[in-house]
Amino acid sequence: MSSFWGPLQSDRRLPDEEEIKLDELAEYIGLLKETYEEISASVRGEVVQSYYNEIIDDGEISPEEYNELLETAKSLNVKIDFTGEAKNQIEQLKTIWEINYRELQIYEIPIKLQRNEVCYFHNQVTWYEYRAGKSSVPYHGWSGRIRFGKGLYYRYGKINYARETTQELRLIDSGDFFVTNKRVIFTGTKGNKTIPYSSILEIRPYNNGVDIMKASGKCPFIKINKDIEIFTATLVRALNDY
Repeated sequence: MSSFWGPLQSDRRLPDEEEIKLDELAEYIGLLKETYEEISASVRGEVVQSYYNEIIDDGEISPEEYNELLETAKSLNVKIDFTGEAKNQIEQLKTIWEINYRELQIYEIPIKLQRNEVCYFHNQVTWYEYRAGKSSVPYHGWSGRIRFGKGLYYRYGKINYARETTQELRLIDSGDFFVTNKRVIFTGTKGNKTIPYSSILEIRPYNNGVDIMKASGKCPFIKINKDIEIFTATLVRALNDY
């Protein structure tokens, strides 16, 4: 069957002349029309799905990749359902590409910033800090680390797991969290905190927040309930540009 559909799978396109040849071959080997159309639709859909999986593997979608996806689907006569969760995922991946490669969007915020300081991200978070203890701390989803300075790397993967630690997370405060071009700022109900980028060594992203590893002092876990991927990408970009 792979050789039968070879022209389609080689470059994700099926020229008219190749489709005519496939129709003639199907007729020659005696495939029922309904069977042929069912197989054809299935293979075409798999090709589009395979390309989609390929372009989202790095956690972003460029304009060129998105256009190629649309052209592939159109060429193979496959309808892509960009509604609901699928639409949200596409838009998020396109936004992450914008964050990674274009100028970051600047937001007006209700707090005073330093001279030449601008805000790139704002959301409500919960601030935790690690304390020695015997309780286990569950993390599910994101795993990896993003280190800055000498030996810079950015590596993560969406895998499901849970780890145990000899430390426990203690709730410190809840409030607003800001990512600027110079630092992160937290304004909570009990007080305010700031972490300059010069003191951040590494961040560890998960599906519900990030560990911020500092050169000194207590290292917080910032729990965020939405836009975690946007938050992480913005923070990484701001740190890299600092």
